Amino acid sequence: MEGGERLLIDKLKPENDSEILVLCRKRLGIKQNELAKELGVTPSHLSNIENGKYELSYKMRKQLCRLLEEFNLSREQGGA
Repeated sequence: MEGGERLLIDKLKPENDSEILVLCRKRLGIKQNELAKELGVTPSHLSNIENGKYELSYKMRKQLCRLLEEFNLSREQGGA
């Protein structure tokens, strides 16, 4: 991460990529297939990450961060 950039995901303190993904998905309140679409991966690939078979890529971590930021902004503005 450049220039002190921190992902919101890092603040959740999960122990592995599987926990990161599950925590983020639950926080967003969406299903696997919805998150897979947002991240540009197949539901099967997302399931494999949640089951610990694959790791999150840096790109996917950034996308999760963006989704969480949008979710938080929406909540602050009274949206969700």
